[in-house]
Amino acid sequence: MDVVKRQDGFERERRAVVERVHGDAVRSAFVVAGVATVPLVETAAGVTRRSLRHDRVRGVEIAINVYKPRTASATEPVAHDGCEFGVVLDGILEVTVGGRIHKLQKGDLISYPSTEPHRFANTSSSPARTIWLNLKRDPMQ
Repeated sequence: MDVVKRQDGFERERRAVVERVHGDAVRSAFVVAGVATVPLVETAAGVTRRSLRHDRVRGVEIAINVYKPRTASATEPVAHDGCEFGVVLDGILEVTVGGRIHKLQKGDLISYPSTEPHRFANTSSSPARTIWLNLKRDPMQ
């Protein structure tokens, strides 16, 4: 790994320790993920997810999701640790968070703590496409 600052022994030793602890995660801090090279996974009937980057060390995942018409992420809302940020790239998506329904359209963003029960549904007749950022830990908690 290239180190720009402090080329002294302390910095080299610190990098060596970090690489031993985190392995490839440190060496792969800079990644280009071509959308065609990332597997497409069907998470629910009619819903596909392409995880562009899942960095477990930093606790970050970014994915492109496509919801076919009249599909949903799950039958019931789910909750888990972390927080989420989502942007609708195309179409319309209903996002239910904590019992409240938010109707998002192209260009709209939503963010919320993942500990709130949430669910996504495309109730329209056209596909909806989103980009979603999940943080394993909510920095506000």
